[in-house]
Amino acid sequence: IAKQIQSVARQQQKKWILSELNGCTGWQTSLNTYKNIGDWQRLFGINFRCPHLSWYTMKGEAKRDYPASILHLSTWYREYETLETYYARLGVLLDGGEPECGLLVVSPIESVWARAYSGAFKGLSARDSEIQRLERQYAAVFHSLADRRIDFDYGDEDHIARFGAVEDGQFKLGACRYRKVLVAGCDTIRSTTLELLNEFLARGGAVVVAGEAPNYVDALPSDEAVKMAEKAVRIPFGAEEIAGSCGSGQEIQVSGQGEGEIFAQTVRKDSLRIVALLNTNREQAREKLTIKLGTGKWVERWEAQTGRRLLEKAE
Repeated sequence: IAKQIQSVARQQQKKWILSELNGCTGWQTSLNTYKNIGDWQRLFGINFRCPHLSWYTMKGEAKRDYPASILHLSTWYREYETLETYYARLGVLLDGGEPECGLLVVSPIESVWARAYSGAFKGLSARDSEIQRLERQYAAVFHSLADRRIDFDYGDEDHIARFGAVEDGQFKLGACRYRKVLVAGCDTIRSTTLELLNEFLARGGAVVVAGEAPNYVDALPSDEAVKMAEKAVRIPFGAEEIAGSCGSGQEIQVSGQGEGEIFAQTVRKDSLRIVALLNTNREQAREKLTIKLGTGKWVERWEAQTGRRLLEKAE
């Protein structure tokens, strides 16, 4: 979800991405858990944090809420500054840079809505088996890319219709330009999206279709997307195939035990390439990893928790 919002913020040149977080975590939650919750959101662009919640008082029978109060009512409230300073430092590093992102993934959300009906969901979970399939495919595409540190943006089809174009051999969506478009896990696709994809292909652009091409256009049976796919790069719906066809070759390379658990985001600021790495395994540190950052003159490690900057030895 954070990646969806980050994508739109990039495309619409919005500076702030707000998230309310820590709700329903309970009074027993540690600062380490709050850090775990915040880390993946910060990595994927959340830069306006709204921690839930703070009470002025605990008086009254109605004071029954799940998270701890981030005020003097909790014993650790004086230490909480350490956590927010850590995120402030990450913001200095990551905000305002130019993301290294050349891949657009067509969002499958309209395929879900096309299958929605009364009773298709129970709370936040899908009951319908076809919607469950779409959700599994959606998660699989995300991890096929994120687990291999391939940055991408989602393309909402309504936004593609309103803000999309093909310019200079690139697929333009708002302020962003992409060299490659991935269609995967969609049952239906908009005719406006299809028109732009065909134009993109005609101008030498790269379109990758993973698995089956959509058999519906504007939620009606059609073979037009299948015809488009015949001109695109066709691959099986598999993690290695998706990563192999969608990477740019500039991604951060990590090798060693747990390499697939290391997420990354990179931005360019002036002459600097800033790389943020996150171990998504909350239980186990990953050591002795080999990390390839690309070419450069020196490597500096910035510790966001302490504020220290260390010059690293690198080949």
